Amino acid sequence: MNLARTSSVLVIAIIVLSGCVNTHSLYYFGNYSAASYAYKRTPTAETRAELKQSLLTIIIESERREKRVPPGIYIELAIMEFEDDRPGRGNQYLASELALYPESATLVNRLSAQMAPKDGEE
Repeated sequence: MNLARTSSVLVIAIIVLSGCVNTHSLYYFGNYSAASYAYKRTPTAETRAELKQSLLTIIIESERREKRVPPGIYIELAIMEFEDDRPGRGNQYLASELALYPESATLVNRLSAQMAPKDGEE
């Protein structure tokens, strides 16, 4: 009798606790953590390219999985594009971030101003 009661309580506890597990995340991050850490630890052209590819994969996979692109992904890509002297792409990524996350307007506007060519620069 005691064994039956313990087993019943255990089964009920497992059912209740398994109902609390969320297996669906709002965002897809791919291997962002590993790629970002590798680039921060060893900032080389190779690790930078891997990070950039990881960011692009996150965007593609997020769309494929019908998830939102995580906040900051477009901003990080925009900064990389500005650093690579591709302001057109950088501005497109900033616009994408702003479209998804209007609350990022202050950051996006500040980055746009900082990355814009200064007078006399092209």
